[in-house]
Amino acid sequence: MKPYLPSGLMLDIVTMPRPVLSLPVRQVVVRSFEGELAILTGHMPVMALLLPCVVQVWPAQPMGTAETVQWVFISGGVLEVQPQHVTILAEEALFAEEIDIEHARANLADAHLRMRENFLQEDRERARIEAMSAQAQIDLWQWAQE
Repeated sequence: MKPYLPSGLMLDIVTMPRPVLSLPVRQVVVRSFEGELAILTGHMPVMALLLPCVVQVWPAQPMGTAETVQWVFISGGVLEVQPQHVTILAEEALFAEEIDIEHARANLADAHLRMRENFLQEDRERARIEAMSAQAQIDLWQWAQE
């Protein structure tokens, strides 16, 4: 058995109905309202509101093995970072195989229509977030097809 690189960083992605992912990682990348965050072991403590995005996860790998990346769609949520632990509390989280691509495409078209037709800034912003969610699902689904 090959030894693992010392990662020291644990990731938990949790939704209300289920824990989605729990594993040691080397790096996590998420998208917050403040911008994209890349998190490594020893990162300063942070709490952030997350936008709908595809979370990129680099699991801790045995030394000498090829690096892999895992992707998980989240519809937004809260990020808590501690030096040795990352927790994402998400409203919804999906792996590529769980995405209904036709539903995501319809949601994207509907959100774009509502962004153009709504007069209230609040309604346009809500539609913009929904468009981001649908686009992130589509992106993840397409990446998984490659």
